Amino acid sequence: MALSDLMLLLVEDDPIAQEQLRLYFEDQFDTVLQAYNGLEGLDLYRRHAPDIILTDLRMPGLSGLDMITEIRKENPDQVIMIFSALNDSDTLLKSLNLSVDGFIPKPILDLSLVEERLEKVAEKIQRKSSEERHQIHQLYQKAYFDALTGIYNRNYFDDYLRRVILSHNDENSLALLIIDMDNLKEINDRYGHATGDRALVLLTDTLRRTVPEKASLIRLGGDELAVIIPGANRQKILGFLEEIEALQGMPLQPDHEGPRISFSIGCSFFPEDARTVDKLLAHADQAMYQAKKSGKGRAYFYTEK
Repeated sequence: MALSDLMLLLVEDDPIAQEQLRLYFEDQFDTVLQAYNGLEGLDLYRRHAPDIILTDLRMPGLSGLDMITEIRKENPDQVIMIFSALNDSDTLLKSLNLSVDGFIPKPILDLSLVEERLEKVAEKIQRKSSEERHQIHQLYQKAYFDALTGIYNRNYFDDYLRRVILSHNDENSLALLIIDMDNLKEINDRYGHATGDRALVLLTDTLRRTVPEKASLIRLGGDELAVIIPGANRQKILGFLEEIEALQGMPLQPDHEGPRISFSIGCSFFPEDARTVDKLLAHADQAMYQAKKSGKGRAYFYTEK
């Protein structure tokens, strides 16, 4: 199997090295995905099931080793190669225990050598049938994506937030928005559950085109959605809330007849408002219920009373 038939995921926190590798491998692979830390890498892995992962080991937040550990739990056969400094013996030994498929020393002086080693691991992929790869991808879809809306599900939400908080440092922050449809029960009761499902899908599809880059849109269950926005502050969230304000009262039908969508939003910040997953979610929920009590169709930030 040629490299031109495969998808490569690059995980590297150094933007210069990342760009150098991307420019080189764009002509070698069918698709090249880029992640700048282990969290982004794990996210892209679950969404796209790349054929080969090429990752650095030492990165802020979730390290390459931690990312590999999680991937190995889900797919022991995933092809993973690492690049790291030769003098980092402790990290290299740990990576060997995770059964990586190859090692490339840093700094990378000869990109043709990298390509040669990647072609060797491509032989391992060739032995795996396309049907097997498709089945693995389907398992990821069922585990981390909502069947109705196609966005992330509660499993992803719990896993992602836990990892962000465990890997917290002073530079990490995020905003959690809980979005609850105000009138889904009424739509279901009056127009039927098929119409209610269509309303939820319309809202998620519209939000998906609106959420900031690197944000995650998730269905927690029922009529409740969540948006996780890394590196967000109140000013950035206010800008996002202004953008989605136009979605309030959105009609389900082109002729503007029938039900319209309404939703309430609650927002909390990590680590400003909470330093655990449970508290962060509870505070966002509290703010969302305050929005509903105040008349629905609006957004509130969590404030400690």
